[in-house]
Amino acid sequence: MKGTTAILALAAFVAPAALAAQETVPTAQAAAVPAAEAAPVLDDAAVLAVFDGANRRDLETATVAAERAKNQQVRQLAVRFANEHMALRRQGQELGRALQLYPKREFDAPEMQKHGQTIAWLKQMPSAQFDAAWLDHAIAFHASVLEAVQGTLLAATTKPELKTLIEQSVPAFEAHLAAARDLKAALDGAAKPEVPASEPSSTNGGE
Repeated sequence: MKGTTAILALAAFVAPAALAAQETVPTAQAAAVPAAEAAPVLDDAAVLAVFDGANRRDLETATVAAERAKNQQVRQLAVRFANEHMALRRQGQELGRALQLYPKREFDAPEMQKHGQTIAWLKQMPSAQFDAAWLDHAIAFHASVLEAVQGTLLAATTKPELKTLIEQSVPAFEAHLAAARDLKAALDGAAKPEVPASEPSSTNGGE
């Protein structure tokens, strides 16, 4: 998966290298242990953890934006994101309880650690730069989540109910990505000074 500034990297799904066998363990015995046993499995519980974490991260960054943004449209978009990701997160948690599926938080732990740094970065961002910075983050984040959902999470999901929930969340992530891109383009355009139109040149050689 391509690396982005977004907070959902598929590197979290890759199994760490197996620890080297201790010297007291015979080589033949160590070789008899399949390497796959040391590899964490991206199963439904892991998918649920990643889904919940993604919604939590966008909910929390949007909450910061709703408090700090100077532009009214940016504040309104942040409130929308926060409300909709809160609803998606609640749906996932309710489904997990209904299915007795408990999220494997270790799959999302590295991204939550990065998320703490992102929150600190947004809170320390100078006010004049905040709106553009948050929109850039929202664009990268939603693009990364969509890539992970469509490229990895859906393929790894086996429970029909969980797959349906994730599939139904895709339009919301797509709409958020489009809204953030559109607003960023509009604000960038408004910030550019207008170039005065030049007078048309005379073609009749004067009166």
